[in-house]
Amino acid sequence: MGKGWPFQPARECNMKRMLIPLGLLAMTAGASTQNLLVNGDFSLSVPNSGFGNGWTGVNNDGAGGWRATGGNPGGSYILNWNGSSINPQLYQDVVLTVGQTYRISGDYSRGNIGSFTTLDFGVEIDGNLWEYDVPNSTTWLSFSNEFVATTTNARLLLTGERYGDDDPRVDNMVLEAVVPEPTTIAAVGLGFVALLRKRRQG
Repeated sequence: MGKGWPFQPARECNMKRMLIPLGLLAMTAGASTQNLLVNGDFSLSVPNSGFGNGWTGVNNDGAGGWRATGGNPGGSYILNWNGSSINPQLYQDVVLTVGQTYRISGDYSRGNIGSFTTLDFGVEIDGNLWEYDVPNSTTWLSFSNEFVATTTNARLLLTGERYGDDDPRVDNMVLEAVVPEPTTIAAVGLGFVALLRKRRQG
């Protein structure tokens, strides 16, 4: 046994101690994050006008509002106002972390027969606006957008009839933080291993 033998296990132990947290990060990086929205699947009722079960409805008439069926699947919410002079709205206030990347996603379809004007369904949050065509069918479409938070308190606002009389039906709304991909964590881990090897050789 050479003089270096008593010190070798200690170095290997230190490397293992550093690699274990990296392995845990790699396992958690691919995990789904928590939905920051309450009642995003609309399984609970939401009033046409007023607050209830996470959401606040504004300017929605009897032809709009929450429905226990007709969603994708289950409950859903129809943004509708009799006429196109007022935009029906649905919103929820959330707390974000400045600098964090978030993903807002959901499903939408036709709620009622309308004029099918382009870009009648709007999704807004933290100064970002995305607009979509309401389909001329009951086919469900999906959207997904990412943004970097610039404020702590934000409002997710959904609007219908933005440029006409189309009434979108919404369901499965999800707001979640975007976590690093496992490949990114693995690359960081390899960098640490290379650095440790270099220090051992030095």
